[in-house]
Amino acid sequence: DDVDVIFSTKLIKATQPIFVVSPIMNNLEKANLIKNFYRKIGKTVVTENYYVDDLLKVIIKHAVVKRPSELKEELNNLILNYSYVDGIEGRQPMLSEIVTKELIQLNVEAVDWKDAIKKSATSLVNHHKITEGYVKAMIDSAEESGPYIVITKHVALPHARPEDGANELAISITTLKRPVEFGNSENDPVKYVFCLSALDNITHLNALSELVGLLGDHAFYETLEKAKEPSEIINFIEKYEEEMSLS
Repeated sequence: DDVDVIFSTKLIKATQPIFVVSPIMNNLEKANLIKNFYRKIGKTVVTENYYVDDLLKVIIKHAVVKRPSELKEELNNLILNYSYVDGIEGRQPMLSEIVTKELIQLNVEAVDWKDAIKKSATSLVNHHKITEGYVKAMIDSAEESGPYIVITKHVALPHARPEDGANELAISITTLKRPVEFGNSENDPVKYVFCLSALDNITHLNALSELVGLLGDHAFYETLEKAKEPSEIINFIEKYEEEMSLS
């Protein structure tokens, strides 16, 4: 009853406004969410940037403004959007910085989805990125909330809360020898498991953004399938980052 707005990865019954979102959103989905949020909610829960008034005065002083109220609204929305972006910046490592060869396992045997999570997390546990308690929390979370961790076709992203036993920011990559069912009718079976150890809600966002881009690249899946050594996957990620930096 104390909630104004609900963001959920699945449709639920609620009297409050609800926005259904993907577990991981690309830039277009983020932009659409922000636009739909403002359209649906308006300014009832958004603090206005009062310094827009001062900015508007300067513009009017040096230019002819035909519709001041509309200009003010657009400036306010623009600044709100930039504030949103600035708020999630800071030191956010690249994907290649948190995925190492030691955290990549190829053609792993798994009997079911729980086993797939456990085995994908093994490298993180062995290298002290997470605790055994974190592994249990990932499985418990999926059991309680459903297979929301299957984020796209054949891909699962198990994770838990930082306080459940995350020691260091990291992502492990595991390819399964045989796909397993996670209970997600839309995206099963899962062939690739990316285990995320996040220390907070911010620092992993850049790496996840890169991962989302890679998951939209058919060549990345080919590399995952054909790779005989973890270094081949690392090389692909580094090349992808290099190309992104030049674009």
